[in-house]
Amino acid sequence: MSGTRFNSKIEDLGSSITVITKEQMTDFAMLDINDIFLYTASTEGTGTYTDFTIDRNGSYPTTWN
Repeated sequence: MSGTRFNSKIEDLGSSITVITKEQMTDFAMLDINDIFLYTASTEGTGTYTDFTIDRNGSYPTTWN
């Protein structure tokens, strides 16, 4: 697998890459991609999706409840 669309070495990449192995998926009973997202940083699936609302001016709210 690769972390980018380019043929690059992982150690040359400037961003963080999380690897999930088949054994980890079995140990944590991960069934689909949404289960994997629960254990990786900077991702969100259907269970952790944040639905942003836009006000009538087309802006995102600045305060969160």
